[in-house]
Amino acid sequence: MTSGGNKAFKTGASKLLLSAIFGVVGGLFAIAVIGGLDFILTHIWSDWLGYNLNDPKRGIAQLVVLLIAGLIVGLLAKRYGPNVGNIESVISDSLEHGKINWKMAFKNVGIGILSISSGASLGPEAPAAMISGGVASVTAEKLKLNKENSQILNISAVSGMLGALLSSPFVATSMFMEFSKQKINELRSIVSYTFVAGSFGIATFFILFNGLFASSFGIPKLAGGPTIYDLLMAFVFGIIGAIFAVLVGLVMRRLEPFFKKLDKKLILRSVVGATVAGIIAVIFPITMFSGQHTMATIITQAASYSAIFLFLIALTKLFATAALIRTGFFGGPIFPTFFSGAALGLAMNTFFHSPVAVAVSATIAGIMIISLQKPLSAALITTAIAGVADATVIALAVSAGLVVLVAVERRAKSIKA
Repeated sequence: MTSGGNKAFKTGASKLLLSAIFGVVGGLFAIAVIGGLDFILTHIWSDWLGYNLNDPKRGIAQLVVLLIAGLIVGLLAKRYGPNVGNIESVISDSLEHGKINWKMAFKNVGIGILSISSGASLGPEAPAAMISGGVASVTAEKLKLNKENSQILNISAVSGMLGALLSSPFVATSMFMEFSKQKINELRSIVSYTFVAGSFGIATFFILFNGLFASSFGIPKLAGGPTIYDLLMAFVFGIIGAIFAVLVGLVMRRLEPFFKKLDKKLILRSVVGATVAGIIAVIFPITMFSGQHTMATIITQAASYSAIFLFLIALTKLFATAALIRTGFFGGPIFPTFFSGAALGLAMNTFFHSPVAVAVSATIAGIMIISLQKPLSAALITTAIAGVADATVIALAVSAGLVVLVAVERRAKSIKA
């Protein structure tokens, strides 16, 4: 029997309308997550503890708050089970099943808010994806929608969220395409829904704030267009970023046996992750938070930092994020990757003296291609925060990162053989 909700959304126009509506819904949830986290962070860290969110001071509070959060995360994991999923699983489940496990999603949102509010090096994109997909899934369930219409709700809500968060309708489209197991000629509807929803997500943010969120990361624009030297350096910085990400991944792989032993002791596991991240935050307080607040600071004050300092904060930021996610904290890796890429690019640029826009955007692109292993998404996400003016630079950097990615994959296959 066809439910009333399914009857209402039979035509192509009605499905696109549904996509637009839930694109707005996803955009509103992105705004709610960003605004809510900013409100919490401001009250805890700025008002109560006296920290500047853009340039945190050194103090013991970082370690104490993270340890408390780690204990709570561990207790919640022991009581309700460890969190499962990330932004990639939301996209995959939406495509394959037309819905996500909304009960798990809402639990993850709660843990994500706790994790990020503690000053952890985690991004808001994961909890924003979970709440957008979770609301879409529970709505589809209550309306008894079929798989096709349920899928439209889910991919549209997540696309609207990504559109608002990254200020681009193309990012959601590329991510859903690259995660899909369908053939290219079967993706027309997915492309349509994600693009419409992403566009309405951006529009929602722009109408409410008269600006775009991605512009807040502080990457300068490349004036006058890239020179031949800039294009050459984009390739170099892309390779540097990709190799850096591979090395951090190898370190995490070496530590995996240690983390596996902790998987049976959920409270200890989270406390260990909190301790690692807390010690890093005490030594390098600029690595705190998602990177949204601190990235502009390191770019504008780059001349006052040494190359070694910039390299160390790039390394410890990425390592802290990986360790936190592995030990049960919940949040996204994309925003911290922006920060690490910017810091690494600035560190290497003390030797190459390229325009800051080239060094930062190309290095971020190099790290993103290894992190996502999705070249189009890596290029479009980086372009979203750096600007269209840097698109040529970013494309070359992604190409360089692909060289490293292919080499790593071939190496892995040869070892298995």
